[in-house]
Amino acid sequence: MFRFARLTLALVCFAAPAFAAPPSHPMDAFSSAEHWTIREVLRAAGKLEGDVRFVSVDLHEPPKAEVLAWKPGAAFRREGVAVLTQGTHTFEAIVDVAGQKLVSWREVAGLASLVSSEQAVVGELAASDPRMIAGFKKRGIVDLEMVRCYGLSPGYFGTKEEEGKRLALARCWDRRGVYNTDGRPIEGLYAYVDVVAKKVLRVVDGVAAPVPQGPVDLEAEVVGAPRALSGPIRVEQPLGPSFRRDGGVVTWQN
Repeated sequence: MFRFARLTLALVCFAAPAFAAPPSHPMDAFSSAEHWTIREVLRAAGKLEGDVRFVSVDLHEPPKAEVLAWKPGAAFRREGVAVLTQGTHTFEAIVDVAGQKLVSWREVAGLASLVSSEQAVVGELAASDPRMIAGFKKRGIVDLEMVRCYGLSPGYFGTKEEEGKRLALARCWDRRGVYNTDGRPIEGLYAYVDVVAKKVLRVVDGVAAPVPQGPVDLEAEVVGAPRALSGPIRVEQPLGPSFRRDGGVVTWQN
């Protein structure tokens, strides 16, 4: 996701593109313009200062009674719920999209999911840690430029190590000579990283399982000739599909 820092006043004003179609139903998915409106409202409210990251932005669903009572053409509330993270703090914001105003902002308990920018930082820290490098070499991996590590959620177990920290578990792959990196996992070697402090806390170097060396890519020159095709299959609906789609609403029988 995006990482936002202090921006200039020139970006305060926001105009939705003229071609952006307005939502026609209370449960319609957000358009790109609506996502940008939520971002601009939070920025104007001073909520994106410093090292703040978006974790998710979703439709804040209106009460079911409102949706059931709504009639086409009538106005309806349009709100978004955004989850943001800053250090070990997690925040939830409700934004009135149509009114372009912040409805509520509160800190919530627990830690938000890792975002891609954090995963990349965790990977770099793990790949450059001397203990991890020693583990790579023990497994016969000497071309360290081809090692890629990524941060994943280690889960939460209520241990002392987790208290007051935002932790990530770094796993690594050897992408030398292949395109499909997932086929070359480096097993038994992991790093626990403090995401906020940007520090590798400890390295787990267990069984040095060999990195798979068989073919893992999916290109034709790798997998060889495809299997012979079976007989043709024909699926027909001469009167059209059995479902109907109106915007984001799909209906099928009852």
